[in-house]
Amino acid sequence: MAPGKRPRSLASSSQQPPTPLETETVKNRIHIDIHASGGRALPIETRRQRVDAEARRLADLGATVAGVLHEEGIDHCPVAMKGPEGTEFDIN
Repeated sequence: MAPGKRPRSLASSSQQPPTPLETETVKNRIHIDIHASGGRALPIETRRQRVDAEARRLADLGATVAGVLHEEGIDHCPVAMKGPEGTEFDIN
């Protein structure tokens, strides 16, 4: 770049900004696992309380609960959720 010249910004160029996410036609392909339970060394009830607390916190921020797996005899308690844009993730 020549001395004294500044790079063009997107706002000053003729280029259009990227297309907004809501016009996507392909399913969101990322899946996130959030490990909030503290690990299997803790009692299942403690892990369940931690997972439920994190699910409530994220729901307060706009996520929605898609499913809960709290069954007797299993050693984990995952909660499936979706973010405001539809991104799926699990808390366990």
